[in-house]
Amino acid sequence: MHTWYRLKEGEDLILPYLDQREEAEARERMYKNLKQKMDDADGEQHRPKTLKFRLAAAAIVLLGIAMSFYYLNIYHSGGQLRLVTTKSGEHKKIELTDGTLIYLSSESKLSYPVAFKGNTREVILEGEAFLR
Repeated sequence: MHTWYRLKEGEDLILPYLDQREEAEARERMYKNLKQKMDDADGEQHRPKTLKFRLAAAAIVLLGIAMSFYYLNIYHSGGQLRLVTTKSGEHKKIELTDGTLIYLSSESKLSYPVAFKGNTREVILEGEAFLR
């Protein structure tokens, strides 16, 4: 661009109604405007990377929301969890609402929803248990 601009300097006036000083100022303004537009166009080449990062961040946020929703629906049916723990040497027998019996071994924890949804019976167990 700079070479093209310099080649035009030796030619006749672009705008005949301007004197040489005014035309030099007009050329300088045109040059600056053109250079600014080209610099702006170069800056736009970096935008796709920014867009990719934004899309990736949005996907991660949506995945996190979906996982939270799944966790809350599966493990917190009705929003209420029941927690049963046993101390060292202690054993407990727990009966779920569907009649399932759980024998909790010592030093164990069992979390389960107060009311289950559908046919799925998902619980959170830390330690040992026997289900019957």
